[in-house]
Amino acid sequence: MTTFDPIIDKLVHDLVPKQSMTFRQLSIFVLISFITILVIILSVMKIRPDYIYAFQSGTLIWKPSIFFLPALSCLLLLATSCLPGRTIKKIYFIPFIISAVFFTILFIQTLFNFTLSNFISAVTDPKAPFCFGIIIIGGCIILAFLWNLWIKKSAPENATHTGIYAGLLSGLIAATAYAFHCTQDSPFYILFYYVLPVGILGLIGKWFGKNRLYW
Repeated sequence: MTTFDPIIDKLVHDLVPKQSMTFRQLSIFVLISFITILVIILSVMKIRPDYIYAFQSGTLIWKPSIFFLPALSCLLLLATSCLPGRTIKKIYFIPFIISAVFFTILFIQTLFNFTLSNFISAVTDPKAPFCFGIIIIGGCIILAFLWNLWIKKSAPENATHTGIYAGLLSGLIAATAYAFHCTQDSPFYILFYYVLPVGILGLIGKWFGKNRLYW
């Protein structure tokens, strides 16, 4: 015979199960976040002034793509890691690997023509702190929304990994959008002022996942 505890019934009677976004909703959120930041950047700072040449040379394609592809990997990893019992597939890492291989080749090619003056010019560009800040701030805003709409309502088996994926995804979205404005295409510049802030956002996500995600 089933018995009911009136005290427990009183405590849980108004609880409403939390539901996180579906993968489709998460994808739409990522797309809206990217479009929003891109529109703001292009409205306020405009597209890079040499956009015609940059498009013809392929720069306007490969530069955003080296962040878009890892963002795709992070999207798949985040969606999978947020739910218990889901298995992360190796195929999820393919976009990231393609981007990493391309950037590595580009970096090696740059090393063959390395000069100290070019390196100093790339890493001391006066607009560099602005680029760094835009990616950090934009990424943090995306991460905040992502946390409240998706992550804190999920039940990941490894909260730390989930936090890392979320942080990296947020930073990569911001970096992809900003790449349409930035005219600095040196791999050294990209490494210091794109990859570094994205990595920092990954660490921020890791901290939140490890210390603030419970279920």
